[in-house]
Amino acid sequence: MTKTRAELRDLIRQQLGDEVRISGTATGGSKTTVADTAALTQADDYWNGRKIFITATTDGLAPQGEGRKIADFVNSSKTAILEMAFSAAVEAGDSYQIAIWPDPVYDALIKAAIAAYSKYRPFRSTGTLATVSGTRHYDPPAGVDLRAGHRIEEIRYINLATQEDSTVEGWSPDQHQNKIDLGYFASESKTLTVFYVIPHADFTSDSDTVTVPDQDEHLIVKYVLAQFYLLMSRESFDEFGNLAPAKWTRGNVSEETGAGRQSTKALYDSVLSEWLAALKEDGLVVSIPGSGAAGEWMPPADYRGL
Repeated sequence: MTKTRAELRDLIRQQLGDEVRISGTATGGSKTTVADTAALTQADDYWNGRKIFITATTDGLAPQGEGRKIADFVNSSKTAILEMAFSAAVEAGDSYQIAIWPDPVYDALIKAAIAAYSKYRPFRSTGTLATVSGTRHYDPPAGVDLRAGHRIEEIRYINLATQEDSTVEGWSPDQHQNKIDLGYFASESKTLTVFYVIPHADFTSDSDTVTVPDQDEHLIVKYVLAQFYLLMSRESFDEFGNLAPAKWTRGNVSEETGAGRQSTKALYDSVLSEWLAALKEDGLVVSIPGSGAAGEWMPPADYRGL
């Protein structure tokens, strides 16, 4: 995927309608206030009812990751006054964000989407294994963890100089030691090619990219959107991201919000169903002898011709 995590997050925010209202660096604050003389310059009460999150602190400690509702905004002091106190005081240099959901929630769901995608379309690659005379067990290629369920599909000896290409037989994964057991003690030094299957790695930073193909970007987006719909189905939000009660009454007028939550849950079910169908459109859920457990999804390269 050529999009960075920041770009992917912005794309999902746009589709969800949760674009960041403002991000900034506090110039001061307390447990119940956040001040920013540079960016919080709007009119009195402008930010009332919005959610403000502390995305990072100068020391990495509380209130990092905490969010609160803004009860009042005062332009003269460029200060947001919170409805409830943070667990620790906001200090100059702490980063904040005003949105319905903060970036860490998006990042966590993107990570979950990549993990879910990997179950159906894992990352296939190759590494090398250099044999040493008298040695039987070897470390797998970097990034391959046999104890985590990563799979080695094949080991071959490929020598372009001599035009040799042969399959290595008798090897087995040793999950206890996270080693490859060749099944024999090597008698000479060779470089073997290891064909392996692992999950796609998560983003390491906002500027990082991942191995999910560009053409499958929409599957990551769709999965994250579905999870947000599920979050929304559990609670009702107004347009500012504030929780709405299950029922409210004003005089002779009352309104139930449960129906809205049920509709959002139905939307989650629909989008997740579309996601699963799109993942499997080029594959098949079957049980083929020797292919794995019953009902396991098999990509075309594995089941065609069997």
